[in-house]
Amino acid sequence: MSKKKSNKLVIKRVEKLVQEESYYAEKLHNVRYTYHHYSPDVQTFYVWQELDSPQPVEHYMLETLQDKVQEINSRYRIGILYQGDHPSDLEEEDG
Repeated sequence: MSKKKSNKLVIKRVEKLVQEESYYAEKLHNVRYTYHHYSPDVQTFYVWQELDSPQPVEHYMLETLQDKVQEINSRYRIGILYQGDHPSDLEEEDG
Protein backbone atom coordinates (compact mmCIF):
# COMPACT_ATOMS: atom_id res chain seq x y z
CA MET A 1 0.00 0.00 0.00
CA SER A 2 1.36 3.40 -0.92
CA LYS A 3 2.05 6.00 1.75
CA LYS A 4 -0.48 8.41 0.21
CA LYS A 5 -3.24 5.77 0.30
CA SER A 6 -2.25 4.82 3.84
CA ASN A 7 -2.51 8.48 4.94
CA LYS A 8 -5.98 8.75 3.40
CA LEU A 9 -7.09 5.68 5.34
CA VAL A 10 -5.71 7.12 8.60
CA ILE A 11 -7.48 10.42 7.96
CA LYS A 12 -10.78 8.62 7.31
CA ARG A 13 -10.29 6.62 10.52
CA VAL A 14 -9.63 9.79 12.54
CA GLU A 15 -12.64 11.53 10.94
CA LYS A 16 -14.79 8.65 12.19
CA LEU A 17 -13.23 8.84 15.67
CA VAL A 18 -13.93 12.59 15.81
CA GLN A 19 -17.53 12.00 14.81
CA GLU A 20 -17.97 9.35 17.52
CA GLU A 21 -16.20 11.31 20.24
CA SER A 22 -18.00 14.56 19.41
CA TYR A 23 -21.29 12.79 20.12
CA TYR A 24 -20.10 11.86 23.63
CA ALA A 25 -18.51 15.28 24.21
CA GLU A 26 -21.84 16.92 23.44
CA LYS A 27 -23.52 14.78 26.10
CA LEU A 28 -20.76 15.10 28.71
CA HIS A 29 -19.48 18.66 28.22
CA ASN A 30 -22.23 20.39 26.23
CA VAL A 31 -19.89 21.22 23.32
CA ARG A 32 -20.12 20.73 19.57
CA TYR A 33 -17.24 20.23 17.17
CA THR A 34 -16.47 18.53 13.86
CA TYR A 35 -13.39 17.30 12.02
CA HIS A 36 -11.65 20.07 10.06
CA HIS A 37 -8.32 18.92 8.59
CA TYR A 38 -4.97 17.20 9.09
CA SER A 39 -1.71 19.15 9.01
CA PRO A 40 1.16 16.78 8.14
CA ASP A 41 3.77 19.44 8.97
CA VAL A 42 2.90 19.26 12.66
CA GLN A 43 1.15 15.85 12.61
CA THR A 44 -1.99 17.39 14.05
CA PHE A 45 -5.64 16.71 13.35
CA TYR A 46 -7.80 19.78 13.86
CA VAL A 47 -11.36 19.90 15.10
CA TRP A 48 -13.58 22.91 14.45
CA GLN A 49 -15.74 24.27 17.25
CA GLU A 50 -19.21 24.83 15.80
CA LEU A 51 -20.76 28.29 16.08
CA ASP A 52 -23.74 26.93 17.99
CA SER A 53 -21.60 25.13 20.59
CA PRO A 54 -23.13 26.01 23.99
CA GLN A 55 -19.72 25.89 25.67
CA PRO A 56 -16.20 26.46 24.30
CA VAL A 57 -14.25 23.33 23.40
CA GLU A 58 -11.22 22.82 25.64
CA HIS A 59 -8.36 20.34 25.39
CA TYR A 60 -9.33 18.34 28.47
CA MET A 61 -12.62 17.54 26.69
CA LEU A 62 -10.65 15.89 23.90
CA GLU A 63 -8.45 13.63 26.04
CA THR A 64 -10.25 10.42 25.02
CA LEU A 65 -10.02 11.40 21.36
CA GLN A 66 -6.33 12.27 21.80
CA ASP A 67 -5.66 8.85 23.38
CA LYS A 68 -7.42 7.02 20.53
CA VAL A 69 -5.54 9.00 17.88
CA GLN A 70 -2.23 8.29 19.61
CA GLU A 71 -3.00 4.57 19.45
CA ILE A 72 -2.74 4.99 15.67
CA ASN A 73 0.52 6.98 15.92
CA SER A 74 2.02 8.29 19.14
CA ARG A 75 3.15 11.52 17.41
CA TYR A 76 -0.35 12.58 16.35
CA ARG A 77 -2.01 15.45 18.22
CA ILE A 78 -5.43 17.09 18.30
CA GLY A 79 -5.80 20.84 17.85
CA ILE A 80 -8.85 23.08 18.18
CA LEU A 81 -9.94 25.76 15.74
CA TYR A 82 -12.44 28.29 17.03
CA GLN A 83 -14.95 29.89 14.70
CA GLY A 84 -15.42 33.62 15.00
CA ASP A 85 -18.32 35.63 13.77
CA HIS A 86 -18.65 35.76 10.02
CA PRO A 87 -17.69 39.27 8.79
CA SER A 88 -21.16 39.79 7.31
CA ASP A 89 -22.69 39.14 10.75
CA LEU A 90 -20.74 41.93 12.43
CA GLU A 91 -22.42 45.28 12.81
CA GLU A 92 -20.40 48.31 11.87
CA GLU A 93 -19.92 50.83 14.64
CA ASP A 94 -20.56 54.45 13.75
CA GLY A 95 -17.43 56.41 14.59
